Amino acid sequence: MVAVEPRIGATALGELEIEMSYSCRPVRRRAGVVVAAMAAVVLLGSAGCSKSKDTPDAGAPATTAGAPSLSATAGASSASSGGSGGGDLVKMEALDDFASAMPPPKGAPQDGIWSNVTAGKDGDERVSYLDKNGKGYLGVRLLDCRLPLVKTYAGKPESERGDFIVCFKKPTRKLQGYPLVLTDDADNPYRGLTVNHVSILVTVWEGFRQFKGADVEAFLSSLDLATLAKL
Repeated sequence: MVAVEPRIGATALGELEIEMSYSCRPVRRRAGVVVAAMAAVVLLGSAGCSKSKDTPDAGAPATTAGAPSLSATAGASSASSGGSGGGDLVKMEALDDFASAMPPPKGAPQDGIWSNVTAGKDGDERVSYLDKNGKGYLGVRLLDCRLPLVKTYAGKPESERGDFIVCFKKPTRKLQGYPLVLTDDADNPYRGLTVNHVSILVTVWEGFRQFKGADVEAFLSSLDLATLAKL
C-alpha cells in the first residue's frame, strides 16, 4: 500500500493546481518511519512510486501562496542567477546526500524525516519534511540549472517557466553570497537560492503558516552551502 499525498498550489500562471504525488521512501540513509494516513490521503493497493515529471512544476507541496508567481520585470539570463555553464549534472546520489543532511525546519517536530516526493534523478531532487503522522511542513527542490529541459525554457515567457524561473530570474538580493529569488508577494515565504549550478527552491506547507520568509532564509543559511557549491 502506498500513501498518495494531495498537493495544492498555484502555478506560475496563477491557476489552481491539484495533483496527487507519491511519497514512497525517505531520503537515502534517513531512518524510515511509518507514515499514517492523513484525512485527505488516498491509499492505493499495488501502486508503485511515481516517476519524476519532466515539467517546471511537478507537485509542489501545498503552500501559503503556492509556487512562485514572478513578474516579467528585469528578466535575466541564467548567468546572472549563477546557474549558467555546462558540465555534468549533479548526480542524484549527491543530491540525496545533501537532502538527507538538511536539518529539520525550526518549529517542526524534530523526529520527522525528509521524504522523497517523486523518484529523483540526476539534477532534480524533490523532498518534503514530514512528521511521523505524515503531516508536511516544508518542501525543497534541488534543481540543477544545467538540465537540458531547463534550457528549453530560456526563450519562454516568465509566466510559463514555473520552478525553472529561478535559473533565469534576476536575483532579488543575495543570501550568504548567493543569488536569492523572492516572489512579488512580500508575504509569500517561497525562496529560491542558486548555489553555482544548483538552485534550492523552498516552499512552505499550508499547515505551517507560522514559518515565514525570514524563517526560510534562516533555514537556507543553515545548510551546507559550501559543499553544495562544489557539486
